[in-house]
Amino acid sequence: MDPAAATGSSDAPSTATIDDLPDDLLGRVLVLAGRGERRSVTAVSRRFYQTFYSEPGLHLEEVDAFSQDATGRPSLQQLRAMLQSAASQLKAAADHSNTPSPLKQPLRGLLEEVQQVLELPPGKLFLSPMVADCAHWAADQAAKLVRPLADGKGWQLNAAQVARTAHKLLHVASYTSCYRAVFALMPYLHVGDSLIMVVSDANNRAFIDCAQALSKVGVMFNGMPMQPEPAAQLEVAMLARSMRCLGHHIRSLPTRSNKAIEVCQLMSLLDAAKPGPGCYGDKLRAALCGPGYLPAADLKLKMVRKMPAGGFVCGRPFHWTTPLLRSTAQCPQLVLRHFRQQAEAIEWAMNQDWQRLKVEERTAVMANMRGMRLRLQVVHSLATVMGMAGERAAMDPAALIPSEPPSTTTIDDLPDDLLGRVLALAGRSERCSVTPVCRRFHQVFYSEPALWRSLRIDDWLVTAPVGEDLINSTLAMKRRVFPQLPMLEEASIEMLPDSTAGVLLKQLQPTKLQSLQLMRLQPPVQATRWAVFEGLPSLTGLTRLALASAQELPPALVSGLSPLTLLRSLAVNTFNSPSSAQLAPVLQRLVPHLTRLELRSAAVPPEVSAAIGSLSQLRALRLQAALTVEGAHAVTQLAALKTLWLQARTLPDDQQSDPVAIWAAALAQGRQPQLSTLQLHTVSKLPSYLLDVLANQMQLTALELCAHMGDLLHLCRLTQLHFLSLETVSNIFEPLQAQLPLPSDFPCLAAYTFRTQARPPEPQIEVGGFLLHECTYTSCGWRQQASGLQALHLPDNFLGDLPAGPYLDSLVDLQLEGNTFEQLPPSLAAATSLTELSFNTNKGLVVTAEDVDQILACMPRLHDLRLRACPQCLTLAVYQHLVQRRPWLRVYAPVELVQQLAELSIATLNS
Repeated sequence: MDPAAATGSSDAPSTATIDDLPDDLLGRVLVLAGRGERRSVTAVSRRFYQTFYSEPGLHLEEVDAFSQDATGRPSLQQLRAMLQSAASQLKAAADHSNTPSPLKQPLRGLLEEVQQVLELPPGKLFLSPMVADCAHWAADQAAKLVRPLADGKGWQLNAAQVARTAHKLLHVASYTSCYRAVFALMPYLHVGDSLIMVVSDANNRAFIDCAQALSKVGVMFNGMPMQPEPAAQLEVAMLARSMRCLGHHIRSLPTRSNKAIEVCQLMSLLDAAKPGPGCYGDKLRAALCGPGYLPAADLKLKMVRKMPAGGFVCGRPFHWTTPLLRSTAQCPQLVLRHFRQQAEAIEWAMNQDWQRLKVEERTAVMANMRGMRLRLQVVHSLATVMGMAGERAAMDPAALIPSEPPSTTTIDDLPDDLLGRVLALAGRSERCSVTPVCRRFHQVFYSEPALWRSLRIDDWLVTAPVGEDLINSTLAMKRRVFPQLPMLEEASIEMLPDSTAGVLLKQLQPTKLQSLQLMRLQPPVQATRWAVFEGLPSLTGLTRLALASAQELPPALVSGLSPLTLLRSLAVNTFNSPSSAQLAPVLQRLVPHLTRLELRSAAVPPEVSAAIGSLSQLRALRLQAALTVEGAHAVTQLAALKTLWLQARTLPDDQQSDPVAIWAAALAQGRQPQLSTLQLHTVSKLPSYLLDVLANQMQLTALELCAHMGDLLHLCRLTQLHFLSLETVSNIFEPLQAQLPLPSDFPCLAAYTFRTQARPPEPQIEVGGFLLHECTYTSCGWRQQASGLQALHLPDNFLGDLPAGPYLDSLVDLQLEGNTFEQLPPSLAAATSLTELSFNTNKGLVVTAEDVDQILACMPRLHDLRLRACPQCLTLAVYQHLVQRRPWLRVYAPVELVQQLAELSIATLNS
């Protein structure tokens, strides 16, 4: 390549458009766009298609020549120095006594990410422009965020600044974790349809960061479940949000007999911090233990090379929070000279296009080559030493990472325990597909413990007579499920006769069962002889129990629950019937260890209230019953309480006889300092004394009020609130006056809900002097500064428009169902972070093609659009246009449109 031509000198060729480039230069341009732009590139012309699939990329000899001296370059040393400086400042800030406590954990988390970046082999920091740019960005952002904290000035931050700093620290940590993990996938860009990446749904930010990172390095992916690539385009990887839906993703992939489904687990910093068996990493490693799989101890990378002929194998999980690829070969680098010439040539070609083409033609060119200018910016910012991920797409993964072939050649050669783990990944819903394969598959499926950890048994499953004959003839599945009962860890028995439920309990493994639900069982002939309660004492490993019955609790309940010394959670629902006093001795026996109690009944007897007050270890209490004076006194004695749900039918004017006033007085005295979540439901107006007490509970992080609203402006003192829900309760013919605090008054607020039950034109709900039903609520609810709000729910508020404002920038979930919208608000175009948008039950809503192009097309992360019960919102033509613009968007369409699509499909088949 001529450098003069590449730099755009006077001797440059007279090429006017990208179509006039020679094939070799055009191939380099397309390689820079990356495999992630395959659809846009190959659809331009036949020449683009042929060039894209014939571009060879770089040779391994050139790559190895550069990788030998990559670690000695000044830019690499400078980057490592920046990272080391950031790590030292993070440690100093985390250890400083003046640093606010909410920032301690985010600082340590980001410190761990930076330290793990430093533990990577030095050459890998410049494996691609994206990884190197991320390292620079992380070091720079970390230094800026922690500089005042490291100097001991953290005490000067107010609550709002602390919340914003914590949010930024978590974002930098998640961003760094995802991009640090991408280099592990880059040698595997040819795995095609055999790759699934599992991302925990506990952190949506990590899911988005991983998707962006994979796209930038050229890995094709499908971000939506059950929507695979067309059969002719098999080079696709899938992002699965959790292990629960992994089976659906596996079934939706166009798997071929010579391909294996390989699972990579992407785990963010926040997910990795979760302890216990709920961690996805523990579940995945437990499912993949066995010969030929990843060892669970040291997480060394191995790969299944020979694919089973008749099935699929999960072979490559990654744990993103540990150093990766320690035992693998050095990842190759790109040649600096070749890369610089390529970047300069592409810059020259693109400058020619933009100078000579018309505006419409420029738009068309950039639509086909989108993302190229962004990559060029990264090229120039790292022009000294960098690699390029797109050109690695043509490399053979086998040449980069050696692997050992497995000892088995077909899935039939796997041992039973390993075959069971493979079938467990398909899920229990695939029973009809798995069990008919052969007798061995049938036996392994019904004996695999991972498939039978939980089961719901109700009157749909049990169809035969009651009693002891159940063992021989009562299961609809002909005793196929009955042998699995001893393997259950969670069981729910519903709508069955008491005798049948008693027989089922005898088959459960006492030490294995941890959670049990007994819901709406049919009482025995003799009301005093409950077989199900007589079988409870044998379940000694039970930690969670839920009972729901319209009958009074029998005396046998006391003897049935007394031996359950491990019970931590108890829920009792009597469906608003008079509650039995038999619950009192049960609670007295559970005093030492019960941490959660839920009670729903028409009334709570005094002896039960006294027993509740003695539960010294109780952390969560839900009383869905008429609160009495005795009950209020009992609640005030729970000093360790963190979560409280109270229901007060009415609030009397006399505070002496008001149970809520008694509890509020204790709250004002600081007798429940641990309380962080509060839900209060009543049909009365909230008295001023109660609002004053609530406004002083600075430790609250979640507050839900359902009442006749009054003046709530004092609640703005609760600066630690993350969740706020307000619901009015009033006569539909009575004008409602309410003064509400501004959402911007809560600096840490992440989710906000407001609902009114009034009907127009009566509602007079005001916020700062504006009427809610005139749609001024949103405009006055946020000030000029950007809000950190992520979820906003405003159902049934008769809104007809949505004003613009900075609050839209951070929204992820917006629920506007039950309002009076007639068109999509133009202001929604600014909500670029939305993932869920609901306009259900807006009966006059009409969505046009212009709305699709100008509003919905501006939401790249949107995956759920709900338009149910909106009869005329979508015509067939607009829906087809929406599918064309946003093919991965999941639309919950109205019934009328579904009928039209069905008729169109039938007509197409007939023709």
